[in-house]
Amino acid sequence: MVKALFFDIHEVITHGEFRLAYKTFADKVGISDQLVADYHQENISSLLTGSLSFEHMLLALGLDTRMDVPQMMKEWESAIISVMTVDENMITLLTQLKEQYVLAALTNLTETRLLPDIALHIYNYFDYQILSYKEGVRKPDVAFFERALEKTGFLAQEVIFIDDQVKNVAAAESVGIQPILFTDYDTLIKSLHKHGVVV
Repeated sequence: MVKALFFDIHEVITHGEFRLAYKTFADKVGISDQLVADYHQENISSLLTGSLSFEHMLLALGLDTRMDVPQMMKEWESAIISVMTVDENMITLLTQLKEQYVLAALTNLTETRLLPDIALHIYNYFDYQILSYKEGVRKPDVAFFERALEKTGFLAQEVIFIDDQVKNVAAAESVGIQPILFTDYDTLIKSLHKHGVVV
């Protein structure tokens, strides 16, 4: 029996091209957007697992003396929000599901990627937030899913995990969680019905 649903966030609940946000931020602070993109590409694993912070990025890009950190973070948040959209169908679905099931957000994200999600109130719909940069581990590492089960208190067979990445749903399935590969809203609804989830 399904008791909980675990959701990825980006490209499931929210959508947006981060490279465009890098350009917006870079233009605002006066550096090349390629520098921002290269930094993220080279350090993405460390950023997603929390071993590199926003301050580290500012120092690496030579931005630590241009304006204070809170102002830089506001510029970053604004740049990300400018390219993000929220799928309102998914928000409606989360609202309906929350009446009968426990919901958890399981997402790979950086410290600064959290800022726009909070500003957009994404986590208001979830009972738990399992965030890679806070946990020090990221999908598709099975330890991420084991941590989520431990924190939420559910057995793997009581949980469905929805993600748009094949490698992530495969990792969840490997620990016994029921997987759904997200492609679009209508297909998700059909998949949930097949799993006996009442919407």
